[in-house]
Amino acid sequence: MTVTATDAWGLLAGWRARRQFAWPAGAATVFELLAVVLGRAGLRLVSLNGSAALGSLQPAFAIHPGVDGRTAARALLAMVPDALRFDGAEAVASELSAEEPPSYEYGPAHPWLRLSPGGVVPAANRALITGNGVSAETFDWTSVEASYDRLVHVEDRNAGDEAAAAARAATALRRLALARDAGEATVRPNVGQELYDVVRFADAGVDVVRRVRGLSLRFRRRGRPLFELTLRLGPV
Repeated sequence: MTVTATDAWGLLAGWRARRQFAWPAGAATVFELLAVVLGRAGLRLVSLNGSAALGSLQPAFAIHPGVDGRTAARALLAMVPDALRFDGAEAVASELSAEEPPSYEYGPAHPWLRLSPGGVVPAANRALITGNGVSAETFDWTSVEASYDRLVHVEDRNAGDEAAAAARAATALRRLALARDAGEATVRPNVGQELYDVVRFADAGVDVVRRVRGLSLRFRRRGRPLFELTLRLGPV
């Protein structure tokens, strides 16, 4: 039997605006705007340890005719240091803090089968934001020293002062860092493992902490039986 399905991002991609939607600055927070977009696809939004910006930033925002919900949601998420994790029809928005401690440890009690280090450099290590007569930039100096300067330039007309531009630059660089490939681990299935969890791999000669960027469960009965969970990893 083959089952073909889609996830919540697929539902968002399936909704397209039939008319113009527009909100002036100060009309709604990013959380409220995201709730509207997700609601069009039948999804409910909640916040769990969401960032301050998620509930306070009130940008000017528009969805043009023909734009799909996934594109609109990602445009809103680009403004804040939060990520969405879907649990059924519920979307959970959370800030992915670099200070978050591990919630689970793989080691002697739950050994891993394979662990690769990754090592792909981020797409950019310097973010420049230009807004309404203001600009700001921020650097990942460790990455700059290791692999030179790589710039991402974002124009954000909602950045009306230097503080807003600086916050937007920090958010842009943080999102690029989180998207970096930091390896892959294959383990025996862990029913409690969730997307964006911080996990530690600790055993003789190994002690690394990573964030889960993706999960893939494989099960096979024919031939050589197989039941294992692969974790795509990123930096904390």
